Amino acid sequence: MLQNLLTFLHKNPRWNVPICIAFYLLVVLPHEQVGKVVAWVFDGHMTRDDYNLTILAASLLGLLLYVFPLVKNTKGNPALRQLIFGYLAATVFFSFLCFKLLIVINIEVVHFVQYASMAILLFPLVKRYGETVLWCTLLGAADEAWQYFYLSPDRTNYYDFNDVIINLIGSVYGLLLVRAVQPLFAKSFRWEFWRSPAFRALALLLLFAFAAIQMDWLYVNAPADDPRALWSLIKVPQVGFWTIVHPEVTFHVVQPLEGLVLVGLLLLFYAGLGKRINVSQR
Repeated sequence: MLQNLLTFLHKNPRWNVPICIAFYLLVVLPHEQVGKVVAWVFDGHMTRDDYNLTILAASLLGLLLYVFPLVKNTKGNPALRQLIFGYLAATVFFSFLCFKLLIVINIEVVHFVQYASMAILLFPLVKRYGETVLWCTLLGAADEAWQYFYLSPDRTNYYDFNDVIINLIGSVYGLLLVRAVQPLFAKSFRWEFWRSPAFRALALLLLFAFAAIQMDWLYVNAPADDPRALWSLIKVPQVGFWTIVHPEVTFHVVQPLEGLVLVGLLLLFYAGLGKRINVSQR
């Protein structure tokens, strides 16, 4: 089924482009509303701990179901299975770290589902695994900027690099499914990041941000009572490693430089998703 979808989208880019745009605008951008709806459904029926436990249990069940097509589609291909399950193990570990360090409430796993789906839809246009991760990261960064600077500037204290990282990791779950079915139109080359349009877009974005900071259009850190703080990545400086939002809820706010380094390392790590596998290894 996934192979048929990928083939259809590859052969029909006139459909693929609007589908990607519609999915991003109608499903990905409103993920905060999705969380509110789910919270409303559970409101008054269970405690915060029970709510988190329920979401975690559903996530683990979803992960088990997710593994089945990976196993099925890599049967008889040990080299491909080793590649995919190696990356899956790392991605599950990164997801665990997200739960422990970056996620405030477990419904934020919706990021994984949304960006996994976004990556699947986007891949037929990009045709490269590492570049698709990069495009999803850029879309995730735009998603968080939309929320931070426009939707809710008065109730957010920092640009959410936490969610940018979670979005990146979520996209990999989708690409592991794509890699398992091995679409024939997929491309791979060693320096895909440095030669890709996505990398050039990233370079231009970083250059623009640097120029904006130098010209005092954008601030990395600004006092909360400063009107310029609206255009600051951090409005309220974090004190210490942990941020406490509830007696039993602590998480780490990823700082801008820290976020850029972590995103860069993850992108380099996942560049190997497109590694060529020799026929002799099958």
